[in-house]
Amino acid sequence: MRKFTFYILILIILAGLFNPIKKVTASAYTDCLIVGDLTQCKGKEGDPGPTLYNPYVLEPFDTTKMSETSTLTGETKTVTVPKNTPIIKSTDTKYTLLAPLPCENGAGCENGQLKTYDPTQNNNIGGYLNLMIKLFIGICAVLAVIMIVWGGIEYMTTELISSKEAGKERIIHAILGLLLALGAWTLLNTINPDLLNTDLESLTAVTVSVTLADQIKQYTGQGTCTPVADSSNPCSPESLASAGFTNATQASSICNGESKGTATLASTVDKGSDGNSFSLGLFQINILAHANEIPGGVCSGIFTIDPNPPGKVGNSQNDNTLGGCLQRNGTICVKYAAVVTNQVKYQSCKNYITNPTNNIAYAAKLQTSRNWGQWGANNSCKYS
Repeated sequence: MRKFTFYILILIILAGLFNPIKKVTASAYTDCLIVGDLTQCKGKEGDPGPTLYNPYVLEPFDTTKMSETSTLTGETKTVTVPKNTPIIKSTDTKYTLLAPLPCENGAGCENGQLKTYDPTQNNNIGGYLNLMIKLFIGICAVLAVIMIVWGGIEYMTTELISSKEAGKERIIHAILGLLLALGAWTLLNTINPDLLNTDLESLTAVTVSVTLADQIKQYTGQGTCTPVADSSNPCSPESLASAGFTNATQASSICNGESKGTATLASTVDKGSDGNSFSLGLFQINILAHANEIPGGVCSGIFTIDPNPPGKVGNSQNDNTLGGCLQRNGTICVKYAAVVTNQVKYQSCKNYITNPTNNIAYAAKLQTSRNWGQWGANNSCKYS
């Protein structure tokens, strides 16, 4: 039993040291209702939450009728929220921790405590994790000293050769353990110091590039027409068949031509004069043309357009919908006289329409009512 006493003692000490970590949770507002252009949220205990812009629709909220009061800039209004109003989630990325964490001076760190976590800020949670690394190395150093002293006492107070060897072995193992802990930190710091920064903003996702030339080629009938090969992609034939498309292979080919299966893609062709894209997501849904048809009014009232701007290039039947064309690439207009006037709601609309589930569901609805001709990529597929 004596053989394991020391290790049991170490486990008890570590359990007591790291016990506060179990208290670290995030306080977030959920169950929010859309109230016109506003959203009103309630906390987990039903406490009133903040009034927010920028709703992000997740799933249907099935209730017969609810009334909700929202306040913004001193104005209070009560509305009746009808059945199937979507549940939304705030896009605020900041979390308030229920228990503060120790941290080093940096973003979100006040008086040595991390009370809020915002992944858009640099190195706040990273400061905490780096402190934990240093604390771990410190614990290793303390334990190594204890083991060395223990081994030295054992070596000096016994006459047995076997006990002296055990004491010597204990000292050697303690030194090797400390060198291992320090060596791991030194190795990472030598290879790349950023590996120890744990800055979440520095982590980049692998994305598929869709250039202006790619989309121009598809829209002028010179592109390819093949379904998405990756079965895990939301635009694969298997996924689109379950989403309600009668011909999932055709749907997958259009999706591939429009976005290469990239859920967050913003069009390089359908852009306003301010540089903001208005065709987004897997099926490149045009949020300007369909602003009043997209559910919940989440994409309405975002743009202003000018059908006859100075420098207009040619005329089009879309001038009154998308704005007059200001720049063309061959026969394709790549800049329209459309300007975002509500940037917050524009971001909210982007969040909604680039959600794969929402994008695919709306595309299926459009295809059922208007066939494939409305998609530019169909010029390369020529489906009916």
